[in-house]
Amino acid sequence: MIKSISSDLPSFNTIQFQSGLNVLLADRSPDSGSKHTRNSAGKSTLIDIIHFLLGSNVDKNSIFSKKDLREFNFRMKFHLRNNRVMVSRSGEFNKLVKLKASGPRGPSNKIFEEWPYRPTFDENFDADVLPLDQWKTVLGSEMFDLTPDLEGKFNPSFRTMISYFARRDVSGGFESTLSTTKQMQKVSIQVNLAYLFGLNWLLSKRLGLLIDEEKQLTPLTKGSKNKYLDKILGSPGELSAMITVNESEVSKLESQLENFQILDTYRELEKEASEKAIKISELTNENYLDRKRIEFIDSQLKKEKEPSALAIKQMYEETKLIFPESLDRHLSDIETFYKVIAQNRRSHLVDEKTAAEERMIDRENELKELDDRRRKILDRLQTTGALDQLLKLRGELTEKKSILEDLRFRRKRALFIEKKKRELTVLKSNLEQDIEDDQLSEDNHVKEATALFGEYSDRMCNYKGILSVDSRKNGLDFSIKVPGEKSKGIKNMQTFCFDMMLSIIWAKKDLGPGFLVHDSHIFDGMDGRQIAKAIEIGDEVTREHKFQYIITLNSDVFEKAKFSDDFDSESFVNDYRLSDENTSGGILGLRVD
Repeated sequence: MIKSISSDLPSFNTIQFQSGLNVLLADRSPDSGSKHTRNSAGKSTLIDIIHFLLGSNVDKNSIFSKKDLREFNFRMKFHLRNNRVMVSRSGEFNKLVKLKASGPRGPSNKIFEEWPYRPTFDENFDADVLPLDQWKTVLGSEMFDLTPDLEGKFNPSFRTMISYFARRDVSGGFESTLSTTKQMQKVSIQVNLAYLFGLNWLLSKRLGLLIDEEKQLTPLTKGSKNKYLDKILGSPGELSAMITVNESEVSKLESQLENFQILDTYRELEKEASEKAIKISELTNENYLDRKRIEFIDSQLKKEKEPSALAIKQMYEETKLIFPESLDRHLSDIETFYKVIAQNRRSHLVDEKTAAEERMIDRENELKELDDRRRKILDRLQTTGALDQLLKLRGELTEKKSILEDLRFRRKRALFIEKKKRELTVLKSNLEQDIEDDQLSEDNHVKEATALFGEYSDRMCNYKGILSVDSRKNGLDFSIKVPGEKSKGIKNMQTFCFDMMLSIIWAKKDLGPGFLVHDSHIFDGMDGRQIAKAIEIGDEVTREHKFQYIITLNSDVFEKAKFSDDFDSESFVNDYRLSDENTSGGILGLRVD
């Protein structure tokens, strides 16, 4: 139960609270325009202060880190396991809290003895102080019986659980009934609600750790420096086949390097072999041309014939008719002349053919010599090489060995992952069964929670909402089904019923924070009848189960609420009223920029 909230900030307006239902109203001045709202009056700031004093972190966006506020202390007097405690904290020294306590166990030092961590006196602050982390551990122990020495991931957290009893709209506390922040992980919801419902939360934690371990089985390509393997995943069998291929390539390269000899004149021989190849090509082309020439000569020789005497005589007679005086030689001389010409041409063709054949024979001999020399050079080059070639081979071998090593690592990892997945599947299956058995047992508050939720949703909306807890493949599945739940008003009503149910369960155990705080956001979308029902249920439940319900609400909304005739709503309104009339009307008494 919260007794009061105060501050040494001069403009701060101290607020006193009573047991049971408390309604803190924010008034709107008559002169307020459409742009003048009551958001600055401090309804949400009140919840921020409560969280601040219960260990919330202070970042650069927090109002407690602003220059106008950071040096001032905020204080809250409240009951912590039947002891009266006053906690004080400032934005400037936000990593620690100052404490005073009194109660049935005596003064502060007696009460502190039973805490997991004991505050120590600090002369600089003239007070008993405790580091913030230790203060949260004390609160978790005193409010929820949380074991102080919880280690590792996915443990129930005081800060998470207290947020179900004082939701903050800025964190997304009203966006989902089952979570209190926008970023709340599923495993965190499972573990913390399992704890709040009296279920074996350790089972949910272990399952969360197994699921997390399963996610950590990263893809095989992660961390590879070889582009060749960037997109290769593969099963163990596929990787084994690739290993076999790469082992063969490595073996061939190793064999080449083993027989490799460095030849100083390698480049000269390589050049000579190239020159010999060019010369062989040239000689081959020349042989081709001479072969064609011989074929032409042979064809010409076949066509060559001596002119017949008759043909010469006929030509002679015809010529004499035209040139009678100039042609005075005898026919026999002319016949002899033509025979000599024919013999000379044939002799010339034969000589030319013979010359071509001799050139081809010479070339063939030269070609043989060139080819023999080239072969010897190539044979030598195959068994020897230049230094840069050796270095290139070594580099290629190093790269192939790197690929082979990476493939072997991947296969080993793939085998490990397959084995690990099989093990995790078995462990998850066993845990899922244990979670289901635990959920169905009588030793928890599931039945009580579902009954309370159904009762209050029926009273609020005239139909019973269904709060269910089921065991699924990935752990506990908390779900809420209410007709028309897409409506903001319906969603907020189910959040009200859920939070009220949790408060009752923990009040029955004489544990929990001893208070439930809702700002006006919880009533968004509700009509006057539903708002009145919620407030009346709040009064009834807090009286019966001895805890405190604090509401901040706009005065005009409160006035429109349709309360029962016998319900004295004004008796629960706090004496202090927030106002938007000026900056002094807000809880801080000033505007923080």
